[in-house]
Amino acid sequence: MRDFVDNLTVFFCKEFKSFFQNKMIYVLLPIYLIISFAFTLYFSTFMTVANPAMQQFFLLQPKIFLIIVPALTMRLWVEEYKNNTWEILLSQPISLTAAVIGKFLAVWAITGVMLLSSCGLWIISAGFIGCDNIFVLANYLMTFLIIGIMCAVSAWAAALCFNYVGAFLLSWAFLAILFAVNFDNYINDVLMVFVDNFNAKTFSDFAEISTSLVSGEIKAAFVFYACAVMAAALWANVEAVEYKRSEK
Repeated sequence: MRDFVDNLTVFFCKEFKSFFQNKMIYVLLPIYLIISFAFTLYFSTFMTVANPAMQQFFLLQPKIFLIIVPALTMRLWVEEYKNNTWEILLSQPISLTAAVIGKFLAVWAITGVMLLSSCGLWIISAGFIGCDNIFVLANYLMTFLIIGIMCAVSAWAAALCFNYVGAFLLSWAFLAILFAVNFDNYINDVLMVFVDNFNAKTFSDFAEISTSLVSGEIKAAFVFYACAVMAAALWANVEAVEYKRSEK
């Protein structure tokens, strides 16, 4: 167990530092802030309605990270594939699961840094219109959880490609499907075969869940859904890397 944690920590630190070393964060962070502030202040009702929880800002975040997250994850495995360092990686007594989780946590942490950089809007809003600070903090945490789902799914998609463009486009497509498809209908159709009048009650509609979480409707089922999707995506990521190794 200790070796697993040590390997995970090594990969986390390596990937987290790489975002600053290759200057990607210095490009994406200003873009994120400009888009977030512009859309919040000029293309929403943020300034025209009572908004103590900054909900208009948080409702926009998953849509903004729909572009940011694929840009962050597209390099996770492509660089390993291009430099053939993944072959060395997989030949060492290192857990592939630790590598996958470490890379995922590094991307998730970077999105956390980007999200925290928007606190200036919180400070300004608290000073001019007043904010329910506890509610705003909860919204930050819930938004971070939602972005974690996106990072896990996007990292899995990126592991299926050998080039940056393909990894970006496939990651974006996976996330777009996650937003667009309401899996509740399919779950209902399957489970109603076994349970009469079964209703999934918006258990797996990602768009609905993300809206509910930043609107204060926090349920244990939603948190379980987030953890389940992240775990499934990380497992699929491990399988994808194993598959690419057998394919090459």
